[in-house]
Amino acid sequence: MNITMNDSISDIVSGSGGYDIISFVVVAIGIITMVVGIPTNIGLIVAIILSSQLRTLNNFIIANITISGLLQLVTVIPWQFHSFLTGKWLLPDRFCYVTFLLALITVDALVNNMAVLAIYRYFVVVRRRNYILHTKRVVVSMVGAAWLISVVVSSVLIAGFVETEFVPDYGRCVPANRTERSAKIYKLITVGGISKCFIPVIWAYLRIFWEVRRSSRSVNNANSRRTSSDAPSTSQDGTSGSRKTRKLTRREVTITFVCAINFMLFSCCYGPIVIMLAVYDSKGEMVPGGLHKVCTLMYWVGNTLNPLSYAILQRETRKVLFSPICRAFGK
Repeated sequence: MNITMNDSISDIVSGSGGYDIISFVVVAIGIITMVVGIPTNIGLIVAIILSSQLRTLNNFIIANITISGLLQLVTVIPWQFHSFLTGKWLLPDRFCYVTFLLALITVDALVNNMAVLAIYRYFVVVRRRNYILHTKRVVVSMVGAAWLISVVVSSVLIAGFVETEFVPDYGRCVPANRTERSAKIYKLITVGGISKCFIPVIWAYLRIFWEVRRSSRSVNNANSRRTSSDAPSTSQDGTSGSRKTRKLTRREVTITFVCAINFMLFSCCYGPIVIMLAVYDSKGEMVPGGLHKVCTLMYWVGNTLNPLSYAILQRETRKVLFSPICRAFGK
């Protein structure tokens, strides 16, 4: 092994931590990520496909986010997990290049589909009258464009590298930044690729919550007027207009809350590696190996937390996913 022995926990951040401590953390996180993440991602995708109750446009986008995470769990993380433990790349050098490309595509697809989800929620909640903008054809086109952009952009950018190399301190394959041009391309891929959607997504969710808050105030005002006049307004189907509005607003809050929580989890798991690269690049210094590994482990965990948040926070999804388990145990 090419990792030195040291019992200081602080050395993990500096890249020279003891192999026993690092290996224990990597093994624990790696096993939990794959054992929990792969079945959870598959279960969520299958539930959305098979359950008519879950076959909505919102869940269609969520399924594509889940697919990108599942692809990363299956095609990238197992090899990184192995190289983290051994400090070596035992597979062919060409596969080192392939895993780096797959990592770029899957992460970029996840980011792009996160942006599609935020845009869709924006048009459903804020721009309700523009029905054409949140139809099935438009949503499918946006998701298709998200995947196409990920594949094309990642392939074009990685074509700028002559080769990749395995860095033992990072425990993963990275571009061989032997020229200033290749170094700039790598920074563009890592920092720009993940952060490009942060501002529009944050703006979309802030605008959505402002709209929901405004709608809630309108409902409260309508209820106050109805109470004072003792003459509730009814729609053609005999349902109170304020009651329908209140129900719609509650559903908007619930769905948007789940999507926003998922984006926050994504930001917490993927944000550190972007910040780390940006900070050390501004200093003109190399990222410490241990810190790079910690940030890599965090985005591993993100691929497990994302489907879990959707499965747990949405009542319909919980019912479809967990009811067979409850029936199996007689509950």
